[in-house]
Amino acid sequence: MEDLKPIKTHFAFKAWLILLIVFGIFKVLALIFSFLKTPPENYEIFVLLSNFAIVICFIMLYRLKKWAFWGVAFISLYSLAICFALGFGKVQIAFIAGTFAILLVVMQLKKNNVSAWQALR
Repeated sequence: MEDLKPIKTHFAFKAWLILLIVFGIFKVLALIFSFLKTPPENYEIFVLLSNFAIVICFIMLYRLKKWAFWGVAFISLYSLAICFALGFGKVQIAFIAGTFAILLVVMQLKKNNVSAWQALR
């Protein structure tokens, strides 16, 4: 049975996830409102769905679910593949890779000798 005692993780981990959740929600809303003005192209629907899915994964990662980390990893790789295939700029590609790299770093930080990696259930 799972231990019901809440696990404390480092503040940087929580702060980075909150920032990503807020930014992701704004990005999803911006895409939805842009679709109201002009009809979306085929790839834009996939961009909207991947952004929505990654926000869900960030929320669940905040709740320390192990599957959410793998969801973030898969969606990040998927987004990088889409960016390469569609010829997006280097800034977009660097942003996706940098976001995931920072997430990996903050997951290593420890509080009470427990990292976010160890806290995932």
